[in-house]
This record gives sequence, C-alpha cells and structure tokens, in this order.
Amino acid sequence: MRSILNALSVIEKVALMQPVSLSEIARETKLPKTTAHRYLQTLREAGWLSLQSEDPPRWQLTGHAVEVIRQGLPESSLRDAAIPVMERVRDETGETVFLTIPYGVECMLVERVDGTQPVRTFNPIGVRMRLHGPSTGKALLAHMEPAEIERVIERGLEAYTENTIVHAEELRRELDSIRQRGFAVNVGEWRQDVAGVGAAILNSQGRAVAAISVSMPSFRFDTAAVPVLGGLVANAASEIGERLRSGNL
Repeated sequence: MRSILNALSVIEKVALMQPVSLSEIARETKLPKTTAHRYLQTLREAGWLSLQSEDPPRWQLTGHAVEVIRQGLPESSLRDAAIPVMERVRDETGETVFLTIPYGVECMLVERVDGTQPVRTFNPIGVRMRLHGPSTGKALLAHMEPAEIERVIERGLEAYTENTIVHAEELRRELDSIRQRGFAVNVGEWRQDVAGVGAAILNSQGRAVAAISVSMPSFRFDTAAVPVLGGLVANAASEIGERLRSGNL
C-alpha cells in the first residue's frame, strides 16, 4: 500500500511541477533520492512519465497519462459541460473557442470549436503552452495560490514575442487586473499574430479547473470590443462552472 501511495505522490508532484528534476521530486515527496528515482523509472516503464530532457534530466507526464487524467477528471464531464457553451460563443462571435486545463507550469488544450471565418486561429488538441502567454493561461494563473504563481515565475518568464510579459512585477499586476475584471486579454503575447480573451472555470472550492477563450487573428481584434467580449467569455466560463457543479448537462 505504501508503494502505491508513494507512486501516486510522485505522479502528483510531476503533474504540478513539470518539467521537474529528481532532486525536486525527492524534496517534495520527502523520499530519498534513490527511492524517488526508482519510482520515476518504474512509472516511465509503465508509460506514465517521460524525460523532457536528458541533460539535465527533467520529468513530465506522458500523453498516455494526460489522456487518462483528461478522461478521468473529477470534472469528468468537463467537455460535455463546455462544448454546448463553446458552440454558442462561436456562433455569437464567429471566432474559434478553446478549452484548456492546468498542466503544471503550463496549460494544455483539450477541446476546440473552430470559428466560421475564412481566416481563423488554430491549435491542435494536446498542445501545451506556458501560463504567462495565452489568455487562458493567464486566466488560470490568476486563480492559482500565491505559491503556485511564484513557482511559475521562478521557472522563468520566457519571451515568445515582443509583447510577452517577462517581468515578475508586471505579471503580478496583470494577474491582479485579471482577477478584478474577470477575464484575461492576450494581444500577440503568445503568438505575434494571434489575440484572445479568456476566463477561468472555477470548481466549488473556487479553484480554476479549466479556462475558455475566444481566439482570433490580431488583425481582426478590436480593442474597443474587449469589455463586451470579456463579459461574454466570463459569463460562458461561469455557466460551464455551474453546469459542472450542478451536474446539469
């Protein structure tokens, strides 16, 4: 029984901190390094973990693990709850709508409803993005615990475009603004030619379990429409959260 609990603890820490080193896993799980390494190798052989890099070795969940988690979330009806709302938002805006979930210091796209415009944004299901870039990532980050936010900052705020927020204090101010207005805005911060507005989907404990966004090419983004678009996305996120909490699917 202890071995199972230890293995689950290792998986949980990897999911939270990935990509993560052996030393970090040993510290967080309070296991000796040799023991932690044995669990990591066993979970790798079982297909749950993989090495993102060999030098230095850093561990992450595999696609298999992500798919199991995706299908077996406590919010297992997340996609069922979200898709009708996402389709309605797509119909109202004509733009692509994305659904993402937290994935350590990243977020992962788990569902997409394509827009109706001839030129529209696209990301494949399963793509991972750092939390400080896209609107869904910033919306998720804004609702995380302070220690989790600091962990993301400590990992480094990589510049993906000239608009990416790379300074810790600026990011903290941005997260405060997101919490106040209820939605995040990304104008060329993750991809130079893409803009989006996203909002977090909260569970009954007020924790962000997912986020929804409306995404469009930057040339079609109208800053004057942000309050309306932000309200639409925030209301959609709230409705999805309510559907999850009530089971009214």
